[in-house]
Amino acid sequence: MNHPAHCILALGVVLSIGCSSSQEAPSEPTLSCDDAEPAPSTVPTFQLGKPGGNAWVPLNSGDSLPVVSGGQGGRHIDTSVRFFYATEERVRIFARVTDPTSDLIGESAETFRTCAGKWTEKRDFRIFMYQTEANARIIVNANLPAGAEPTLALDGMSLTQ
Repeated sequence: MNHPAHCILALGVVLSIGCSSSQEAPSEPTLSCDDAEPAPSTVPTFQLGKPGGNAWVPLNSGDSLPVVSGGQGGRHIDTSVRFFYATEERVRIFARVTDPTSDLIGESAETFRTCAGKWTEKRDFRIFMYQTEANARIIVNANLPAGAEPTLALDGMSLTQ
């Protein structure tokens, strides 16, 4: 009897047991549309903010952000991001964190749709860290339709453990 077919079948059973059907597909980003705040003078525009909370709190150069250790040994910083764009568009946000010598120490990217003519807020924008640095720079840019790529840089960010 030829055993390789049985080995492949057994391997398939083992692999399927390792991938439980209770695992859920990634959920859509948590977004909200805010039309209470007036439109900015420059469109498109976006801002980086402190995580969570009920009210928008912008991050400024020199602010402090805690580095969170995850259950599997990874580290990240939690932020929030918001944009204003005139139409509903698919947008990709890129965030990079660098140390004072411009070496990459963290990054993240996420895609979602903007709210037409309103602020679009995402209160749980997570940036994954490779290492931490007390004096970091966060650079965020958005890849928007028609080639617009606004960029925001925050210097002197204190990442605390």
